[in-house]
Amino acid sequence: MQAGGIFRNLIRDENDYTDLLCNLMTIPAVRAAFMKLLGDRDFLHRNFATRNPTEEGGIPDISYEDDDRSYLIEVKVHISTSLTGHQPLSYLKHLLERPKHKERKLFFLVPSGYQREADVRDAYSSWPHKKEIDLRFVYWENFYTELTRAQPPRDEGFDSGVFRSFLEVLASRFYCEDIKMDNDTLMDLNTTRLAIRYDKVRTIVKNARMRFVNDGAFDVEEYWDSERCGFNVGYRNRKYLFFAGMVLALWKESEHALAILADSEEHAAFYQKLCAEKAKDFSFEGRDYRYLSFTPSSDDSDVVNAYFDFILHHLEAM
Repeated sequence: MQAGGIFRNLIRDENDYTDLLCNLMTIPAVRAAFMKLLGDRDFLHRNFATRNPTEEGGIPDISYEDDDRSYLIEVKVHISTSLTGHQPLSYLKHLLERPKHKERKLFFLVPSGYQREADVRDAYSSWPHKKEIDLRFVYWENFYTELTRAQPPRDEGFDSGVFRSFLEVLASRFYCEDIKMDNDTLMDLNTTRLAIRYDKVRTIVKNARMRFVNDGAFDVEEYWDSERCGFNVGYRNRKYLFFAGMVLALWKESEHALAILADSEEHAAFYQKLCAEKAKDFSFEGRDYRYLSFTPSSDDSDVVNAYFDFILHHLEAM
């Protein structure tokens, strides 16, 4: 099972998120949340445009123009996405040439922790006209939060379904719930109290998956059904190396909720590598696996980071 409702398998890259966002500006709840994100008043949805080239050769993801505002919005959906040669200086130059009576702003809509944010801020700080053009970073995570607070469409028609699906897309990609390591969490992960602990385990898996998705260096394929929640993961443009997450039958057998598993067919290279480690055999749905359990300790202050590091260590060992 994958999140995203009607947008499942359709929203994959920066352009997809950009187009979806602009198309959904016709829904008042989306427009209101975006208005709060930018700290602004209401927008005319018809005035949003995507990928309009500037005179300097740049192609900002979103532009907005009305009688008293001229905005450019650059969209990033991975924390490691690089900047083009036009970002941010040629965008700032373009805005500088817009009428002076207008509010002129450059926004970067990015995931929290975007790795090039400091580079953009440094370039802006040394730009001689920074007092005339505002630069602001706004974050997908905050946009999601604003959407959850917005008044959703009242009816159960098309707009309502689209709005819910948009929330699912953003939650799956950008919303990360904090889960700190404490005695209760340790017990949750290392016992078989399945009925009351499944939601917490699923949240840990989802948040670890988001770390890999947002990094941009990995290919991730999500699995989520009544028997398992997790993801296949591998380096981009290479085969998936193993499955990370929870398999209900394995949890019952091993008393450890989280693991990495290698399928003898789909993950053959890592399956063979596990022969040399203290991996155990496991059969599930007629297939043979080897697995390593994740066994956190009280020294791990953040369980998501600990599980992410556990997975990353074994990726880097290949």
